[in-house]
Amino acid sequence: MDDTGFVYMDVWGDIADQIQMGRVFKINSCKKRESERSLDSWITTTPRSTVTYLPSSELKQIQKERYQRGKLMGIDVTPYMSCPTPRCFHFQLTDGLCESCQRHIQDRDQVIYGEAIIDIRTQKGNIHQLTVYWPELCKLFGLFKKDIPPGIDKEKIVQTFMDLAEKPVKYQACGIVRKFKR
Repeated sequence: MDDTGFVYMDVWGDIADQIQMGRVFKINSCKKRESERSLDSWITTTPRSTVTYLPSSELKQIQKERYQRGKLMGIDVTPYMSCPTPRCFHFQLTDGLCESCQRHIQDRDQVIYGEAIIDIRTQKGNIHQLTVYWPELCKLFGLFKKDIPPGIDKEKIVQTFMDLAEKPVKYQACGIVRKFKR
């Protein structure tokens, strides 16, 4: 870990099921993973790993709402049609069937959604790859007075994003990006 307090982590099995978004926790018995880029910190859970949620008395020194900074570099986007139920947005429909709720969704009720992997160059020169879902991607484009092109044309979305290359942003991320700022 470096002075940003940021580390990449793979979480597997029961540990992944125990983690609750927005809660501060400690995971014991992890191991360091070898990375192609020696500057990246990367750890993974093991079968012996355990999760402990920290009591509020230990959280006083943790900065809340801390933003990381970087410059937008590149994007790989996967737009898709999804179920209109918010809890199902992260699932792509297959022949109109929602993998999450198992309902068949009529064409007129399907909504455009998507996932993007955005490369951001940090102030230290490292490249972070961030997972961004459709609502935050729309907000990111909006920060720079850009609209995501209508429809699910991946190439048009990438072209529009490239207008934002090298633009500085601030972001909050915990597995996925929760918020962008300029």
